[in-house]
Amino acid sequence: MSKAYKMEYHSLDVVREIQESDGCNNEGILLVRDNTRQRLLIEKRFKLYDVWNGPAQKEIEILKQLRGHPNITSIEGWYLQDGSVEETKGSVWLDYCNQGTLSNAIDFLNEQDREFSEFEIWHVFAQLAEAVRFCQQGPIVDVFSSTLATWNPIYHLDISPSNVFLTVDHGCETMLPRVLLGDFGCSATHFSQLQNGAILAADSSAEVDKPFLCMWQNAEFAAPESPYFSLKSDIYQLGLVIYCMLAMRTWGMDADFDANLRKADQYSEELRGLVGACLEQDPAQRLNITQLMGRIASGLQAEQRRRWEQPAL
Repeated sequence: MSKAYKMEYHSLDVVREIQESDGCNNEGILLVRDNTRQRLLIEKRFKLYDVWNGPAQKEIEILKQLRGHPNITSIEGWYLQDGSVEETKGSVWLDYCNQGTLSNAIDFLNEQDREFSEFEIWHVFAQLAEAVRFCQQGPIVDVFSSTLATWNPIYHLDISPSNVFLTVDHGCETMLPRVLLGDFGCSATHFSQLQNGAILAADSSAEVDKPFLCMWQNAEFAAPESPYFSLKSDIYQLGLVIYCMLAMRTWGMDADFDANLRKADQYSEELRGLVGACLEQDPAQRLNITQLMGRIASGLQAEQRRRWEQPAL
């Protein structure tokens, strides 16, 4: 795979605006055509503050670290120009996902008075969990080790149906869409949290963020320990996304959670139980990503057996 590279605005044409400036860290989302390589890309424009103060560069570096994984949106290029208000400009360009977001899919099925099949939910669960595993553990080295010693674990902190993307690759039109985790604007790296902790330990008045504390998480999808976070915070958000698929909704936790989970009895106990395990209130009791991947693999195998054993109509 070729590397992401610094791009120039003059090589791009805007196809349409996807989202106006209402994100916590963007000035708009656009669909653009890259005339140099004849492809469609998603452009995320950064706020001036984020170019001046570092969040834009942080997001770019995180995306570069994650680039190449099939279940994470791929950075294809970026542009950052720091200067006066008139001179400052910044964007990141990502691969285009042609089936929209999981939130779009939920809305579409609701309009059709349809639900996800259990196999479709396991499919999303498995691919989204693999994206989280890669963020936390990096490339699988061999069968005995999954974590590179130099890997900088990444906390996403903003997993929701609107940040889960779907795409159908050319030649795979009859298959389920590939699932990709995107929007790393709220993300943090493990090394940066350790560095901030060391700086504050040496000088408590230093102007750096407190480690393992994020004040701008999406309240509807934030884990119970928010504003504090750990690797298990992303497990909670992942479980909440799958709960949204079971309940056919695009918003997060509320008082009806237990009732909605029980009501979704068209789905197996394995699936509903695993969602509940991800949504454990105490992070110490919540599954870690390795445990979750193992249980998803077992659940997906069981669902495949059920599908094979169903009599043909």
